[in-house]
Amino acid sequence: MPGFFTALSSLSALFENLEGGSNAEEFVQWFPEGTIQQLRAVLEQVDCRVEYDKLAIHQAIAGLS
Repeated sequence: MPGFFTALSSLSALFENLEGGSNAEEFVQWFPEGTIQQLRAVLEQVDCRVEYDKLAIHQAIAGLS
């Protein structure tokens, strides 16, 4: 994750704002060190990771049966 979004506090701020109802454009306006392209890349990586984690959880559950 390049640039501004590599800082843990930046990621925390991103998710807190999105959960609070802000949109991506607002976030980039508030934190101009980041770009909309960086924000998109971060969210795509998170989406991929969540899908991977869901698959691992489903496999673990299936192994318990």
